[in-house]
Amino acid sequence: MTGVLCSALLLPGWTGTQAATPPAGQSPGHAGSGFTLSVPPGWKVDGTYAYRSFGPGHPIHGVLFHIPPELARGTNLSPDLTGISVESVPGPGRCEASRFLPSPVNQRALVENRTTYSVAEGHDAGAGNFYDEIVYAVMGSAPCIAVRYFIHSTNIANYDPGTVRAFDRPALIAEFDRIRRTLVLRPRAPAPAEPR
Repeated sequence: MTGVLCSALLLPGWTGTQAATPPAGQSPGHAGSGFTLSVPPGWKVDGTYAYRSFGPGHPIHGVLFHIPPELARGTNLSPDLTGISVESVPGPGRCEASRFLPSPVNQRALVENRTTYSVAEGHDAGAGNFYDEIVYAVMGSAPCIAVRYFIHSTNIANYDPGTVRAFDRPALIAEFDRIRRTLVLRPRAPAPAEPR
């Protein structure tokens, strides 16, 4: 996959904040990064993102990658609220998807490429809008790290026939899956010892 490589800060114990296109032949990331993730060209990076569905005072911080507007053009998909994020939750406890969703459904474990994920979904709707989330928490990570797919679409029945087409959900999920599979977590290198 060609595109943008992002390294980002998640929590104490993880380090680095940057978005860059690596030079040809350079390996993704470096030992000081919190994570690396490859996204296709045109995706907008939001390093100030926080998930707020748990209510005031309970944000989950991370980095959000918005889809490019052309992926949604002419469809019922909202490009401003659709994307993939990498988030972290501090504290003790198992790293499970339920820590990232207020009302998780369809919880399950998934082993893929030697990584075990706790997966759960969240669904909401209102005023002709649909909000679908899928969270992949990296089991055993500390702090607890997850990748969230967030899909905001509108009810296709609210449009005049032929004016808007339904977005291709399987293709969007497949693109999010390709991006998620590039995630590499990188623990911070130990700080050098202070001279005595």
